[in-house]
Parts: sequence; C-alpha cells; structure tokens
Amino acid sequence: EAPVGKTLQRLQMLRAEGRDISIYVFPDTDHGILEYETTEDGSRRPTKVSAGFYDLMADWAKGKTAPAYGRAVEE
Repeated sequence: EAPVGKTLQRLQMLRAEGRDISIYVFPDTDHGILEYETTEDGSRRPTKVSAGFYDLMADWAKGKTAPAYGRAVEE
C-alpha cells in the first residue's frame, strides 16, 4: 500500500512533466476502492466497492470518462 498523500504528489509531478494521467479519489475507501465500517476494536470491515468505480474503469478503458463517478473527486 502506498500513502495517499505521497501517491497523489507523485502523480501530480508526473502530470506536470507532461504525462497523461487521470486521478480520481474515492473518499472513505481502502485499498481496492472498498468502502468500510470501523468496528468497535478500531479495525476496518469492508462493506462494498465504492459506487462508480467499475463505471470509471470501463469508461477509462474505452478512452472517454464522464464528469462524475459516485462520490469520486477528480484531482
């Protein structure tokens, strides 16, 4: 797993160098774009894949993305 802040920083640096990079951040998700609940002991229990993730992947593969995918924020 990579820290989100460092990953975003690196992707933005690559974008500034001219790389064609799209960045979408799905809030309140873990690795795998899984939403989660925090249990009584503080651990995370995955609940579902965040809405819009599969649509984003399909559209990206087709070469054209839409303005919104669930709660994702385009950076």
